[in-house]
Amino acid sequence: MVRLRDPEDVDTWFLQHGWFPDRDIGTQAGDLVGNAISEYLEEGVVLQPLAPATRFLREHGALRLSLSPGRGDSVVFEPAKMWHGEPAEVAELAESLGVRLFPIGYDTSEGSCILMDEQGRFFYIHETGNHYMGAGKHEAFISLANAPMRDAEDHLPSAIPGVAASPLARGSRDEVEAWLTEVGWYPGRDIGDQVPELLRVVTDKYAAEGFPIDPIQAAVEFLREYGLLQLTIPGEPTAILVFTPHWIYEESGEDVAEFAARLGVKVFPVGYETFDGSMLLIDERERFFLLHHTGSYFAGTTRYEAVRCLLRGPLEDAEGHLA
Repeated sequence: MVRLRDPEDVDTWFLQHGWFPDRDIGTQAGDLVGNAISEYLEEGVVLQPLAPATRFLREHGALRLSLSPGRGDSVVFEPAKMWHGEPAEVAELAESLGVRLFPIGYDTSEGSCILMDEQGRFFYIHETGNHYMGAGKHEAFISLANAPMRDAEDHLPSAIPGVAASPLARGSRDEVEAWLTEVGWYPGRDIGDQVPELLRVVTDKYAAEGFPIDPIQAAVEFLREYGLLQLTIPGEPTAILVFTPHWIYEESGEDVAEFAARLGVKVFPVGYETFDGSMLLIDERERFFLLHHTGSYFAGTTRYEAVRCLLRGPLEDAEGHLA
């Protein structure tokens, strides 16, 4: 089995098999996505393209990476149906997780299916069960190379403190998508060419304050799909939730740095509320938090739960999530 211990190992492994930074197979990725949709539809399962999966396939699609040269096992980044009944298993896992999933490849050793969700997390369906690979490419394939992987059940809404009682755990994702659609979101939305400029608004100001901050992958992915959207928060006075990184007030950088230290992971601002300047943050685990003048609050473990909580409440005190 290939030895992968850190992100540099993963990048080297990919480079050895034809990947390079900014690789883009363009319309070929659309063909791969379309083939998967057709194959799943043959078994009555409707797949919806997901922006993170499509972006991954544009960069990595059609690559074959050797896992075990002696046995000839590989990871293939083509979303192909590997066995009859796979679409139903994918649909069942997606329903359990409360997210949408899309296949991005498979492991040739046993035909295991590799999936991504709308948050960019990776999952693995194997004959032994459903597994969680990680929150990004590096974590996912380090996990695969150093099995056993974590059980996907650990990421079900019922396994996450505070989520079981959430309205989103009862299927209000469609409601949130309807709100977002009204303000310009659509499946596959990608403003990637504008994201660097959005990020610089924060990185330049925070650096000037003496608290430099680096963009994290979770923030970049969120902003590519939702950046610049604005949602009206019901109630009086009128307030707008804006998905744009923004320098809110003097000492913003210090407050964010202090919260990140208490949380024990990196965070990055992805939005704000117009009424009182509260900052919306996302962390490396793709959890959402709100920094308000009254304190810090936990908004959710998914973008759907976060939008629901920010627009309708209630927000949970962030204390229970600090390191």
